[in-house]
Amino acid sequence: MKFIHLSDLHIGKVIDKMRMLEDQEHILGEILKITESEKPDAVLIAGDVYDRGVPPAEAVLLFDSFLTSLSKMRRADGSQMQTFVISGNHDSPERLAFGRALIESGGVHISPVFNGCVEPFVMHDEFGEVLIYMLPFIKPAHVRDVLRGDDEAAESVVTYTDAIAKAVEMISPEEGKRSVLLSHQFVVGAARSDSETRSVGGLDEVDISVYEPFNYVALGHLHRPQSLSTRGGNRNVVCYAGSPLKYSFSENEQKSAAVVTIDGEGSVSVERIPLVPLRDMRTVEGSFGEIMKRGEHSDDYIRVMLSDEHIPSHVYHDLRSLYPNIITTVMSSQRASMQSGNGLIGADVTAQQDELEIVGDFFSLINGRGLSQRETDIMKKIIEIARGSDRASEGTVNEDAAD
Repeated sequence: MKFIHLSDLHIGKVIDKMRMLEDQEHILGEILKITESEKPDAVLIAGDVYDRGVPPAEAVLLFDSFLTSLSKMRRADGSQMQTFVISGNHDSPERLAFGRALIESGGVHISPVFNGCVEPFVMHDEFGEVLIYMLPFIKPAHVRDVLRGDDEAAESVVTYTDAIAKAVEMISPEEGKRSVLLSHQFVVGAARSDSETRSVGGLDEVDISVYEPFNYVALGHLHRPQSLSTRGGNRNVVCYAGSPLKYSFSENEQKSAAVVTIDGEGSVSVERIPLVPLRDMRTVEGSFGEIMKRGEHSDDYIRVMLSDEHIPSHVYHDLRSLYPNIITTVMSSQRASMQSGNGLIGADVTAQQDELEIVGDFFSLINGRGLSQRETDIMKKIIEIARGSDRASEGTVNEDAAD
């Protein structure tokens, strides 16, 4: 049996005021072409359909059009192709599942809000049955709520691993039958990217062992395409499809649609078909002068990493003439902080520090060096004015300070 596995569409996403809908419409069109060519038995969409719980109308219309196109496609034997959709942490499960009973006749199946009962959809091929289970994004609190009335069982669900393990126990996948699970969680050891929602201290991590009862686990949540190993080898494959588009500059990998095949013995193989975006998301590096001299013009989403210490005030305007979809510009001094892993939150301020020390620490964090003597003198003057100790000079900071 053949599936196309997708996830993390994030329809309606906006990056730094850049609306991604045109890019998403293009990439969904590419996916439809692949689906028409491959003629899978089903398409699996593993959560984060939308970028927020209440998506804009145009995002809903785009996904509606995509589902409608999928519902018209046929399997290799001429029967209707099926589509399975679960909600992710960015989705509202109630809104996503609205009208699901009505649209199932079109071969589209959307997971309801988790209530502890996950009935499989039974598909057939020449080797027999394949059971499809849909488990939307859940937290320990969701599972404890389902277990209300059984205090001992509810109290045993503390971590995300506990929650998924208990959910799988409720699902009770049939032994000896080929089975597929759609899930939207963060598996321990998987590689993250900057565009994903993060928890504090890895609280949302799930141990991969909870997925061992299934032949294939179609995961969503992480944007990097990757396969993870379980003790079951190619008879128990856990796989992230990854997002179909880059949503951060940390995503350097080729985006793809995962084509999954399960044979009669339950062994799984995964092939990735590259997806070509309307616009790439990439980084341009060099000095301001070098970049302007190269004169490259591109509609890609661009991050400019400048090697200059000091640049003219009109730099952003000039760069935009080359890159109209520029997202951000990073100075040489800021790059040092990025490479060291520091951020503004990393600034360590104590009650014993005076204003000059705090400013000095902040300056070092941003610029990768301490204040010079001239800069120190200027800051002392500014601090004096701010304190009101030199009211005669208030509002008359000299030209050096203004620089």
